Amino acid sequence: MKVAVVSLKFSPGHVAHLQASLALFSSIADKAEMYIVPEYEPFFEDKKDIVFTQDIQKIANSGSDLVYIYNISTKNTVLIKACKKKGIKTAYVLHEPRGSIKELLAEGKDIVKTIGANLISGRICKKVDKVILASTTGMKNYEKYMIRCNRNYVFFPLILKDEYDDSVNIKREYFSFIGGFTEVHACKEFLKFMEYALKKDNKIKFLIATKTNIEKYMESSNIFQEAIESGRLFIQAGRPMQTEEINRFYRQSICVWNAYNRSTQSSVLPNALMQGTPVIVNKNGAAKEIMEDKKACCYISMPPENELIFNCYLYIVGSLGVMENKAREVFLNKYCFSSYTEFAKQRIL
Repeated sequence: MKVAVVSLKFSPGHVAHLQASLALFSSIADKAEMYIVPEYEPFFEDKKDIVFTQDIQKIANSGSDLVYIYNISTKNTVLIKACKKKGIKTAYVLHEPRGSIKELLAEGKDIVKTIGANLISGRICKKVDKVILASTTGMKNYEKYMIRCNRNYVFFPLILKDEYDDSVNIKREYFSFIGGFTEVHACKEFLKFMEYALKKDNKIKFLIATKTNIEKYMESSNIFQEAIESGRLFIQAGRPMQTEEINRFYRQSICVWNAYNRSTQSSVLPNALMQGTPVIVNKNGAAKEIMEDKKACCYISMPPENELIFNCYLYIVGSLGVMENKAREVFLNKYCFSSYTEFAKQRIL
């Protein structure tokens, strides 16, 4: 059996998951290749079995038995149609199934973008042979709001290759926000806490690493500018980052913000856990499926209370060694691709 892992839309946050998907299918299929758009090329050092292309017909003519479509694109429906003509089965990884109206309103200014994405994903799900959902929370939303699109769906988690380097000793010193700086990721709540904590504690330090341009946010408070100048706030923003760079940011973090307003899955969560970094999570989010409070994470309610977040931070600082080990344990058991070879054979192939 031959599997083609496909991404027809550039998304740097998916690089590590695409690498893991290729590694997974290479281990369980007779042959696996990846077909991704050329914008990805600078992000892949090892280009073995990778074809950088936008040519849908080339993918359909690849001789694959299964095309595993990784992320959303308007071109996916065209690809699925081309694959059906060749008798190729297709599967689509649906990252965020449509949720309730309340969840949609939590998107804030991103609501129009989200509605558009929901419409596109709905069309893809209707045409694809199988829908892949990355969490039980996502499955519940799918079953409640999208089941009419396609009744052939399965759970399969986000997976990663283990890139933790235990020979490297990096000092942990930041409370970090890593990833898309959006309202659905509770960026405004994070900023409110950051302003509170910078005033409360003259030792706490923050890091923001995102491809989003956040200049307008940093101009909203004088204390942010002062923190940047004093070294208490480090920002890498406005451009996509290489995997090695992002991994280093995780390793420099005491904890990472993952208390999203709405997310049925998050690549930040497994990447943080891979690097042994505890996370601050929304107790009503998908993280509760895999972690206990005060183990590899701390739960908070949304909307959050700044004092509670600060107490969570202090708890993590005081328990860092134990929580680092627990985070690694959760990653290896729940997200490392090598733990899911048999599962993938049963659910996907």
